[in-house]
Amino acid sequence: MQLALFEVQPDVSLNDVWQTYKLVRKLKQRTVLDYEKRLKYVPELMAAPVRSVTKAQVLTMYMGLSEANGEATASYVFRILRALVEFTREVLETTDGAPVVVTNPVKALSATRSWAKTKHREDYLKPSQMKPWLAAVLRYPNTSVSDWLLFCLLTGCRRNEATRLTWNCVDFANGLVTFMSTKNGKNHTIPASREALEMLYRRRLGATTNPYVFTGMSGGKLSDWCKAYLDIGASAGVEFTVHGLRRTWATVADSIDIPKTAIAHLLNHSSRSITDAYIQPSPERLRKHTQAVTNEVIRLAEAENALLTRKEGECYSLITCQS
Repeated sequence: MQLALFEVQPDVSLNDVWQTYKLVRKLKQRTVLDYEKRLKYVPELMAAPVRSVTKAQVLTMYMGLSEANGEATASYVFRILRALVEFTREVLETTDGAPVVVTNPVKALSATRSWAKTKHREDYLKPSQMKPWLAAVLRYPNTSVSDWLLFCLLTGCRRNEATRLTWNCVDFANGLVTFMSTKNGKNHTIPASREALEMLYRRRLGATTNPYVFTGMSGGKLSDWCKAYLDIGASAGVEFTVHGLRRTWATVADSIDIPKTAIAHLLNHSSRSITDAYIQPSPERLRKHTQAVTNEVIRLAEAENALLTRKEGECYSLITCQS
């Protein structure tokens, strides 16, 4: 039964390959939706039999898509196509055991050096920007958005990790936060700083039945943050992105000499050396690093008390009481 999944007709289309690919590769739903959005740029190729796609077609359509929608979009779309054709070549075969394709025409983009050079964003909050940015965030009227941005800065987490965070993944007793099913497919637990926990505790006191920590205006998880980027950026005079806050966290951590192995663990980076992958530091060993980054952020922002929002006398854990 399993083998039948990989037997296809000789004229199988890229659309059909995609249906098989997303099941065999067990892609996450958000990845499936993202890929399907991109593949709509090339409906002619998707409807065509895989074996009929030529190198000339690939080169012509890539250049056309680059001109019409930009090089970044074209590169993203054709990298997906390259994966689909390679999957066809390596995994699928006709009912008589013959390969569907022998070569991958999309690889012509590499041979001709046609791929656009990837430009990695390098935005992050500079030390001089920390104070106006934090002040603008704290002034922002939607506390779900402002708390979400603070949380991203104080933990270095990814945007989706914060928006999908639910209360059952916040362990106040031990000062831990767990991000479920992260980018590398694993759950990731970090020790949060005192200030991050203070903010979460304040939100918990006012929480409704919504399971999400950072809630949207109409319920569910937070999703309406685009206007906040513009408003906060304009108020602070600072252009920023949420992923830039992740880079800010890493940059601050490096500036105070936190070991790169610890930074990689806390950021949940999978691209570490074999030795680093064997080292599994405990949350308590990492806690001093998360607190040190928060302390440095507060120092740079000249806002020693701005993040301490707990009312006098409230205490939710030994961690807070001891500090």
